[in-house]
Amino acid sequence: MAGTAKDMLKVARSQIGVRESPRGSNRVKYTKWYGLVGPWCAMFCSWVARQAGVPKDVIPTHAYTPDGRNFFRNKDRFYKRPKVGDIVYYQFPGFARVSHVGIVEKVHRDGSWTAIEGNTDAAGGRTGGQVMRKRRYSVGDLGGFGRPAYTKSKTKGKASAPSKPKTSGKLDVDGSFGPATIRKMQAALKVGIDGGFGTITKKALQRKLGVKDDGEIGPKTVKALQRRIGAEVDGAWGPATTKKLQIALNEGKL
Repeated sequence: MAGTAKDMLKVARSQIGVRESPRGSNRVKYTKWYGLVGPWCAMFCSWVARQAGVPKDVIPTHAYTPDGRNFFRNKDRFYKRPKVGDIVYYQFPGFARVSHVGIVEKVHRDGSWTAIEGNTDAAGGRTGGQVMRKRRYSVGDLGGFGRPAYTKSKTKGKASAPSKPKTSGKLDVDGSFGPATIRKMQAALKVGIDGGFGTITKKALQRKLGVKDDGEIGPKTVKALQRRIGAEVDGAWGPATTKKLQIALNEGKL
């Protein structure tokens, strides 16, 4: 696929009806692909993007919704009005951050939109365990629409080789587990540097930490990482753990 908005929606539509099994387990093909068992709406969007041929510098591979929101904000591509193909981030009541995400399929005349979302249900929840279409009317104060710089048409002729990403220099200690942090970690692990947290990188990290290298970043791996970098050992990889990781990487102490 060429990585267009049309490709993105074609893949997303093909997934409508997929459910986690067993219910409430967060075990579904998108979490298996990502290598992390947990809330999977962002993993779903990431999986769709990769299947559609959308590059990681257009839609990031992410599991934590604020990381995706920050990615688009940092690129000045975050809006309050929807457009077909947008990645929509929602702030649900009771959360001080965005906590759910989907892919805008249609924009309606009244300003609402229909999105294809992973891990939702008929009530529109954020942990419903299904891929569904949902019509939405609000993103919340912190929510909005990430607008990917999709490919518009196939490029004729031979494409120029992409420049090699830089891994030197200090990371911003901002708690965002994005491509820059992943590239720095990949350099430390001596694996291929592409900015994506894929199976090879995950297994290399697990070997570094001395845990089973199964490519799934579960609580055991996270706790081993937290002990290594001096973070609170709770088995949950959030912004606090990422900040400690960024400090360790800056100091060459992973």
